[in-house]
Amino acid sequence: MEAARALDRWIASDPTAAGNARHLVIGDLNSYSQEDPLRLLRNAGWVDGHSRGSESASHSFVFRGLRGRLDHAFLSPSLANDLASAQVWSINADESEVFGYAHVKQVDPENAVFRSSDHDPLVLDLRIGTP
Repeated sequence: MEAARALDRWIASDPTAAGNARHLVIGDLNSYSQEDPLRLLRNAGWVDGHSRGSESASHSFVFRGLRGRLDHAFLSPSLANDLASAQVWSINADESEVFGYAHVKQVDPENAVFRSSDHDPLVLDLRIGTP
């Protein structure tokens, strides 16, 4: 919980001195959607990009056969207005570890997208105009 509070406070402090309110937090937040840290972010006004921009529920991670979404995109309200869509790109979590980045005998590791991580990436389509 403290990390979520600290993140919200830090971004509110305008750490890059950009002077605008359009912010995006995206990546592996190590929390499932209904856990307290993500509830705190939503209650602080952050918009869950996947929930708002996707028509389907999906997972980004599989552990011991259990699926969930640990990877999230939270947008500030002003940036959320520019969100056209969001989706999980299913290239990793459901793939066999045989295709994994840890295996050295891949056919073409520089062009192999499958199992390049243990998480699936979240892809956002933002229609950004001038701030």
